[in-house]
Amino acid sequence: MSTNLDDAMMHLRHLGFHKMVYSNLVLVQEALDRGITVQKSATGRSITLKNGNRKHWWRGGNCSLNTNLMKRVSLYKSATNALLRAQGINTANSQLFESDDLAVAWLWAQKYGSVVLKPDAGQGGSDVFVGVSEEKDFAQKFEYIAARYGGKVIIEPYFAGDQYRCLAVNGKVVAVSWMRPASVVGDGKSKISKLVRMKNKERKNHESHEPLLLTDIEESFLATQGLSKASIPAEGERVFISNISNLQRGGDSIDATGTLSEEQQERVQEVISALPGMKLGGIDLMFNVEGQPSQTVVLEVNTSPQLSIHHFPWEGEARNVAANVVDTFFPETAKVAAE
Repeated sequence: MSTNLDDAMMHLRHLGFHKMVYSNLVLVQEALDRGITVQKSATGRSITLKNGNRKHWWRGGNCSLNTNLMKRVSLYKSATNALLRAQGINTANSQLFESDDLAVAWLWAQKYGSVVLKPDAGQGGSDVFVGVSEEKDFAQKFEYIAARYGGKVIIEPYFAGDQYRCLAVNGKVVAVSWMRPASVVGDGKSKISKLVRMKNKERKNHESHEPLLLTDIEESFLATQGLSKASIPAEGERVFISNISNLQRGGDSIDATGTLSEEQQERVQEVISALPGMKLGGIDLMFNVEGQPSQTVVLEVNTSPQLSIHHFPWEGEARNVAANVVDTFFPETAKVAAE
């Protein structure tokens, strides 16, 4: 796999793109390596790829492979979950509430004890609140999301377990990542606050991982473990500072391609089959659910998945998923497996 993205970077700058998005870079580099023409679209917002009579467009994961209906459905988490549940697939059983439904929403949430609140049309893990169980905290977060996202709030039960991102291209899973929640590893002498700063130096300008946060939310989470930002973990001890796995919130992408059990693979394939308009998608699932280890829960489906998660994992083998996408765009350029 080519890891030198200089050609792609220079080409995109020549086209007038100055913000370098790594999911664009890996896709463009793969296309250029195959002699595929890469141009700026007429609108200037996306990339156009041409080879012979074939033409496709791409913009940070959003592309011409998926149908417009599929993209519209996946934009709204409540609609995606309803579609999957109608086909017998186990989802997080989320419910959509309007801004004036706070009292009803709290009554609904109480039966689960601990819940997740998130915007119906949010992206990248923005404003997702996990493990909320107190009424005052619930009300504050509900009103915050409602005010920022057009009055619509998704609430779903909180599941503890292992969250995975499965990347599906053309009906097959081509890469899998375990999404480890934000954490640091002790050295036996540094406070958690210093360990966070040290890890963030590594994450600065990383191709797919954003810095860890250490706000009141993370400090409250540490407190549930009897810790604070001044605590000094033992050497080699991993301390989780959040129960959120999103890379934009400090989580780590750990390559897990080829590690899913046969049953887990079947669950993922069921989701792919239930969404026939999706030729490119990131499927977020929870495996090894606490209290129900055999259960699999579909958390979310993203039809504009971040390729760089798999090209630049925090740990594990890099996966050239851009090649799978370009193979689907232009099958006549697909490389022979033996090469």
